[in-house]
Amino acid sequence: MASIIRKDKKYIVVENYTDPSGKRKQRWTTFKTKKEAAEYKSRIEFTKSAGMPLFYLDVKTVEDLLREYVDNYGVEKWSNSNYDAYNALIKNYILPYIGKVRLTDMTPRFIEAYYQNLLKQENVRSKKARVIDKTKEKVLVTTATVRSLHKLLHSAFRQAERWEIMENNPFDKVSAPKHRENTRDIWDVDDLKKALDACTDPILELCINLAFSCSLRLGEILGLTWDCIHISEDLIESNSAWIYVNKQLQRVSVKSLEALARNEIYYQFPKSNTRVTTVLVLKGPKTASSVRKIYLPKTVALMLNERKKTIKFYKDYLGSDYNNYDLVVCHENGTPVEGDKIREALNKLIKDNGLKPVVFHSFRHSSTTYKLKLSGGDIKAVQGDTGHAEASMITERYAHILDDDRRINAEKFEEMFYQKHEDPGMKGNTDELLNIMKKLQESPELLELLKGFIK
Repeated sequence: MASIIRKDKKYIVVENYTDPSGKRKQRWTTFKTKKEAAEYKSRIEFTKSAGMPLFYLDVKTVEDLLREYVDNYGVEKWSNSNYDAYNALIKNYILPYIGKVRLTDMTPRFIEAYYQNLLKQENVRSKKARVIDKTKEKVLVTTATVRSLHKLLHSAFRQAERWEIMENNPFDKVSAPKHRENTRDIWDVDDLKKALDACTDPILELCINLAFSCSLRLGEILGLTWDCIHISEDLIESNSAWIYVNKQLQRVSVKSLEALARNEIYYQFPKSNTRVTTVLVLKGPKTASSVRKIYLPKTVALMLNERKKTIKFYKDYLGSDYNNYDLVVCHENGTPVEGDKIREALNKLIKDNGLKPVVFHSFRHSSTTYKLKLSGGDIKAVQGDTGHAEASMITERYAHILDDDRRINAEKFEEMFYQKHEDPGMKGNTDELLNIMKKLQESPELLELLKGFIK
């Protein structure tokens, strides 16, 4: 685990470890006396053998801090997807650029320069793609990526402050680059009807309807199991059919499964072979608020009934060869359908029928948009279906819809309280008087005759 060597009248503890990017490395920690080195070596070996968090004595560089942050904070706080995503950010955009920088040199000025430099670098995915296809253009690191890095580093340095490794968090004085999110195209009702009329893929058709009617994420749809579907004939007839969303299908790294507590993993599907580094799982939802009950439109409930009959047919036909994972969306043999397959099918539907290009997640946005309109801006009711953790996530993203409602309210106030309403009968009398006056002006004789009668 660790060893002590003597060099130039000093004692060095040599420790083998895995850095945050997954590489095997050695760490050399120097002490003036053999006693100090032996104490440090004993502490490392004891904490590792006892499974306790390992806090290193000399956290000097950004890499040192991130190693401790991942080992002692990330494994306790992060989900599998966050663990994979954050370690990818560390590996690709932090360690190669500032991994060896001393913590004392991480000033606000240095950090802002680091961000600006990153925005001029090529995106890692773009680099990998161009190795395969030389004709592809370079894609630079985006402001969205830098904002994610800022969030990660700010959290890591906040922990360093709490652990008393640093006195102050330099990221408190740094603002992440501004990011303007591109408006995502969505389908309106006409687009949706046209697409569903053209769709010949029953699984894609079901997924689109579930996403649109229930505001579901794709992973939530693919993770639905029949024990969470309540579509009896009585419930359908009374428009009370419902589903319970409590998990999602996701592909995660084997490394994250080994590093993190497995309390949010419901089921791990068998690996396709022993050499794969990722695995499909049914896991807990994105947030606690994502666990929710959603009522189904009658048509969608009937579609699920038909889907159930189709699965029963495959079960009866394949017998013991059917993989019964109780999934609603699955292949003919019962194995899970991954998100990429659904996205590929959607792209083909769009291309073959000349439809407006959208991504699958757009159906969730379309759903939220129409629910806000139909409910008259009832944010809480819509939030119950979407599973957003905060109502503000709806009000910020769909502010334009709520603005329309407020504009309509202003028009109603104008019409009801501020416009002068004329008596329809008076309007008719006024028109007659104007007509008589016009005739009198055209006939002076008639006007003189009328004056005589008035006298």
